[in-house]
Amino acid sequence: MTARLVRRSTMLAMLVLTLVAALSTSVSSARSTGFKQRFAPVNAAIRADGAAVGSAVQAASNQTDAQLAVAFANLATRTANITTRLDKLEAPPQYAAGKRKLTLALLAGAKDLLAIAKAAAAHNASAASKATKKLVVDSEKIRSSRVALAGKLGLP
Repeated sequence: MTARLVRRSTMLAMLVLTLVAALSTSVSSARSTGFKQRFAPVNAAIRADGAAVGSAVQAASNQTDAQLAVAFANLATRTANITTRLDKLEAPPQYAAGKRKLTLALLAGAKDLLAIAKAAAAHNASAASKATKKLVVDSEKIRSSRVALAGKLGLP
């Protein structure tokens, strides 16, 4: 009788372990799906923001310093708001590092945009040029970080 009880206990323990493993895989998958759904609109906003920044940089030569100051200050605020939205998303462990990298890249981009706005307001072409060069480098970091994270999630 004890051998039979041991076998039943072992089978029960194996069944419980299997169910726990299945449940944890299911929960992890649900968290990933939830993160993907929450990240998708932020991803779209980052892409739109990048296009807006590109347009602003291309149009800069046709604008006054005052216009540039306003335009780039607005872009800095927009980028900072997107950064905040991204930072508030809770990412599953497998996406946490990518989310952090993207958040830091966006923060650097927002600082660059603000530096351009301040330089334009101060009529400082040298500072504006320096900040624009830094923005180009940081924009690539934003793009590569966004593409990597979005790619893992199956997003464009």
